[in-house]
Amino acid sequence: MATAAKTPEKSKTPNPGAVNSVRALTPAEEETFTRIRARAAIKVPWIVNVLYQLKPVYAEGLGTYASDEHGRVYLSFEGWAEGWTVEQQAGAMIHELFHFIRNHTPRYRDYRFTQPMTPAGWNIAADMEINDDIVQMPGVELPEGCVLPGNEPYKFEDGLLAEEYADQMMKQGSRQDTGKDQTDKKSEQGDQQDGSDSGSGSGSGDPQDGSGDQQGDDQDGSGSGSGPSSDDPGQGSSGSRSGVGDVDQHDHGNGGGALGPCTSLPDEIKDAADEVTGRMSDTEREILERRLAEDITKHVEAKGIGSVPKGLREWATERLAPPSVDWRQELMSVFGTELSAVRGRKRQTYNEVNRRSWNSKWAMPGRRATVPNIVIGLDTSGSMFDGSLDKALSEATGVLRAKGVKPDQVRTMTIEAMSGEVTRVKGRKIDLVDSSGGGTDMRQGFKAVKELTPRPTNFILLTDGETPWPTEDDVVVGVRCVAGIITRSREDYERLIAATPHWLRTIYIPLEELS
Repeated sequence: MATAAKTPEKSKTPNPGAVNSVRALTPAEEETFTRIRARAAIKVPWIVNVLYQLKPVYAEGLGTYASDEHGRVYLSFEGWAEGWTVEQQAGAMIHELFHFIRNHTPRYRDYRFTQPMTPAGWNIAADMEINDDIVQMPGVELPEGCVLPGNEPYKFEDGLLAEEYADQMMKQGSRQDTGKDQTDKKSEQGDQQDGSDSGSGSGSGDPQDGSGDQQGDDQDGSGSGSGPSSDDPGQGSSGSRSGVGDVDQHDHGNGGGALGPCTSLPDEIKDAADEVTGRMSDTEREILERRLAEDITKHVEAKGIGSVPKGLREWATERLAPPSVDWRQELMSVFGTELSAVRGRKRQTYNEVNRRSWNSKWAMPGRRATVPNIVIGLDTSGSMFDGSLDKALSEATGVLRAKGVKPDQVRTMTIEAMSGEVTRVKGRKIDLVDSSGGGTDMRQGFKAVKELTPRPTNFILLTDGETPWPTEDDVVVGVRCVAGIITRSREDYERLIAATPHWLRTIYIPLEELS
């Protein structure tokens, strides 16, 4: 289990800017990498399909592992990494995989447009997002000193995104800076009162980190300063006086070390890696993301919900969720399809002249297009959410008007334990639907539709879905049926429609959009 540990010696501190060269692995290094990768696969079997797609290169002088957005993992068996056990090396490999799969480099490019966070600071925030999940994986061990949200000086909660951790780091740095400024002012005032005009100065800090404490030559006290501002991802800084975000990549107070840089690798290192192995395309990465999400889901189904950390389960669910489509657009599309199917029907009638009758001695019936005859069923049970039915009905009637349906072609009916009376609506807007508060049985509603005269061409049902549904054999012949399910989440929607018959089309209507 990774915990905050003693900071490594300066000579062993990983530094992506000190990489001498990037090259292919030697046979001995390839053997070591194969052993590490196999160990990681044994510990976390559901990452195998992604793990074996990562392309290794050796970065001399790096002193840790790193990764980039192109599916490459940078290895170094020297410096900090020299003292890692095989178990810790496997943990570091798993860590770098999640830097790649969670898109930390592209996300940093978006984040830095709004906040002055350096690549080194972002890497610590990204490590927090990853490591709080990794430490929950049975048998997985991270190298000692890896940063965790709960470590000093952060004391953040688990389960947040890198962006949220970065925001909290910025706020924490500002608070610390404010405290220093107040202390400096008090110290300066005390010196002036004593009449002392002598002092000594000293400075410390790494210029590349853009941070360090300074002391003036003419006064006692200290201040926090930052180095030159730069967009170079290898040595960028915020350029602010407080140095917020200018955290040392591997030693931020006592918080432990950031493992492998995902954002602070200079471009020249990545360019050098291009000569060793190619870059993974965005399409390939997206395929691997989806594959990992599917493997996580299958593993949870087979081994139980506790077999995968919560944060990764949520990521997999979000990754596999269908693309968000505005339910009004979906309603418009479905209604349009159903009405077109009805209008495409033509029935035979002798009230219309058949165009072929002139060439026949027999009277032949003509064909007349079907006029939409729509019934909207309203679930008025007590389980329906207050006000939601009224708004959903308003949206549905608005879509029908947009599709050319006349007001006198629409009727409404209420459905409870027994279906209510069918009420004709003649061109007036329905302002309110009173809920009777009883139970609901949609089977009664579909039965009532069968008994209507004339039988409708379309039946639109608005309900919360908490009801028994008709069976596959209870199809309403000649009537195209659609159900709008009003519920709080897509997960609830998927659960509720599991029992619906195949002949009933369903639409997800988010409750919050009707609130």
